[in-house]
Amino acid sequence: MNTHRNNRSLSYVERSLIILLLAAIALALAHASAARDLETTPQALASQYFDAVDGSGSLALIGRNAVLHTPEGDFAGRAGTSEFGTELQASFSKLDSATQSVEAVDNLIIVRFALTGINTGGYHDVAANCAGFAVPGVAVLKVSEGEVVEQWIGYDNHWMVNQLLAFNQFDPNIVRQSCAAQVPAQSAPAFEAPTTCLSANRCQMPW
Repeated sequence: MNTHRNNRSLSYVERSLIILLLAAIALALAHASAARDLETTPQALASQYFDAVDGSGSLALIGRNAVLHTPEGDFAGRAGTSEFGTELQASFSKLDSATQSVEAVDNLIIVRFALTGINTGGYHDVAANCAGFAVPGVAVLKVSEGEVVEQWIGYDNHWMVNQLLAFNQFDPNIVRQSCAAQVPAQSAPAFEAPTTCLSANRCQMPW
């Protein structure tokens, strides 16, 4: 009889330990989920994404088979995202994508940004002339299971070229053989949305 009581007592302890273990696992999963949600808010994800593009952040956010569509062409995978950023940085110093607004619709994140930089490496057959540019841009990020699986980045690269060419037209005889050395003394122009914006989502843009 004593043996029977001991077996029943031992079984109760085991059940209690299992219940406590399951509760601890559930609590840990809840905390992990909350942490992931905090790290992948639309604003945080947009910031992490642009850091990945310019090389200052991790590419882990980008899916291995992700596709990136840009005015410079299409790029594939994490290496493609890095290549796109590297190509722009080869043409422009002080390249910056300043986020202006972030919105989420289903599994899409829409980022409105201002792209600025200084032409120190040549761009679309325009030789380096230390001209600054500023254009508005929009990025649409398709997210699945915490990764960006497809991206569309839009900006008017023709307007960028026109700004660079206009700089030469204002001073056609100037020679800038050591343009890159002049960059620290220069600053990229700022860009602000026109005052004709009716709201954050509807702007009567001139471009």
